Amino acid sequence: MKAIFIKLLKDWFAEARLYKLDPPINEEKYAVITSAEIPTGYEMIIWPSDKDGNIKSHNGLKQSKRCQYKEFKLFIELFGYVQVGDVKRKPR
Repeated sequence: MKAIFIKLLKDWFAEARLYKLDPPINEEKYAVITSAEIPTGYEMIIWPSDKDGNIKSHNGLKQSKRCQYKEFKLFIELFGYVQVGDVKRKPR
């Protein structure tokens, strides 16, 4: 199972990354994963999206997770996926 990194997204309240999911989660092929800093660490959410990163529903695909650190790769692995592709820099 692969989560293929497509791009970093701009103009989000948190760090946001667009992925293509193979196989899909609940028939959703694309997802935006966000990581927001909260007082107790970080909260990460998987949002269903289209191929351009536009959110299709404000209900996350899986329950949000509170993490002690911001690590997309490990968050993706919680759901049985392996991250494919490399994030080299933040968007401008």
